[in-house]
Formats: sequence, structure tokens, C-alpha cells
Amino acid sequence: METSLNAIKERILYSKAFQLVRHQKNIKTTAFESLGVDNSVISRFENGKTLMGIDKIDACLQEMHTSLREYEYMVNGFAEDTLEEAFHELESAYYENNETKIRSIQKEYRNERLIYLSAKAILDGLTEAEQEIIYEDYSQIESLGYAELSAFALIIEHMATDMIMDMMDNFWDKNTAYYKIFSYRRKLLQGSHRAALELSRRGEKKYAKLVLDVTAGILHERDIFSKTMHLFSVGYYLYRFENVEKGKKKMNFALQVFEEVESYRLLGAYQRFYKETVK
Repeated sequence: METSLNAIKERILYSKAFQLVRHQKNIKTTAFESLGVDNSVISRFENGKTLMGIDKIDACLQEMHTSLREYEYMVNGFAEDTLEEAFHELESAYYENNETKIRSIQKEYRNERLIYLSAKAILDGLTEAEQEIIYEDYSQIESLGYAELSAFALIIEHMATDMIMDMMDNFWDKNTAYYKIFSYRRKLLQGSHRAALELSRRGEKKYAKLVLDVTAGILHERDIFSKTMHLFSVGYYLYRFENVEKGKKKMNFALQVFEEVESYRLLGAYQRFYKETVK
């Protein structure tokens, strides 16, 4: 019952924030018909009677010259989402290899299961019971928010192989709408590439290839960071299964790109992976 009430409250917050944007911009409910969203859909959404897919919300927001980030800010009552902010801190600490900061976040958010287990996964791995909890949680989520995507990117490599593949299938099936939204797509790709690296490390050639093939299909030509992560992941796949020298060459080129674009946190993380796994 509590879950249902929370879902209703969340739906109302999203609908009212959308209505507020529309009123501020003095835009009619009929203005989105060219996007395939008619007046009745907008009315039902704003009245909290139905949900709209994140891709449709994003398209309508663009029509109103409002970013998804601004909209989410309004949904949260013009305050930063505490959990989202915590995930930003955790991700920064992960890339900086700052164990002290990660433990601090884990302690501070011990009552927030998603971020607590994300921090624990980075530091100590996950028990079978904890993996089952995460797997069940994600199986029941209908629509992922940015916090859930952030956790996915940090946790996925610490899951059992069968769970990784089931979760990846679930993500690809449920979240195609996110492919069109830059920040969400990048999180999906971030987690997918970590999964591909871990599957390659475990010797799961078929599964690693499947993940890499799917990620290749949703890369955006202007997203240099995701493309470089993909290049490194393909390089490691080659190193593990097909051609050692060719794989090393691709990985080292990817590291050079991270350095050239001054993405030093990513560079550090991938350099650590290279030193730990490549002979």
C-alpha cells in the first residue's frame, strides 16, 4: 500500500511540474500534437490520471525550451535531489579511488539501500543475499530514475553473471526511451560498458560480445566519452579472446583520448583497470 501511495504522489509531482512549465511558457495543451501527443494525453497527465513516457516528456519539454534537468529540479520542489547529489559524490569518489570518501558516503546513507549497497559494492563487493535484493528491486522497477541508473552503473559489475545478463535484457527492453536523452543514455552506456569489461574478465565471451554489440547500436556520434569507453571495452574483449596486441593497441589509444580531452578521472579509472588485468 505504501509503495502504491508513493507512486501516486510521485505521479502528481511530475504532472504538476509539467503543468507549471506549460503555464509559465503560456503554451496550450494542443501545442504538442506535432510530436504525437494530443490534447487528451496532456490533460490526463497533468491531472495525474496517467503517466507519460520519459521520451515524450523530454520531447514536450524541448518544445517548451526547458531541459529535463530543469524539470526534475521543479519536481523536487526547486531543490537538488539529495539521493542524486549523493550518487554524484559517490561516482566522483569511485573515479578518484577515494576509499575514505566512499566509506563516509556508505555510513551517511546506511538507511538508503540503493546508495549504501552501491558504496559497499565498490569497497567490499556484494554477498549473494545482497545481489538477490538488488536483482529483485530492479526487476520490479517499471521506470528508472537517474538515481537508479547511477546505481546500476556502479553495481552491475559486482553481480553474478546470470543476473548481469537478466538485468541488461530488462534494461534494454524497458528503457529504449532513454536512448534519446543524453544524460540517461550515458548512464546506461556507462553501466553497460562496465558489464562488458567484467564479462570479458570472467571469460564470458558470448555474453561480453552481446553487450558490446547492443551498446554499439546506441552510441551517439558526438558522445566522445561513451565512444571512448566503448573503444576501451572492445580492446579488452580483443585482448581476452582474439588478438592480444590488437586489443592492447585499442585500449592504449582509448587512454590517450581520455588524456587528450582532459578527462582525468575516467583516465585514472581505466588506467587502474588496465594495470590490474592486462599483462
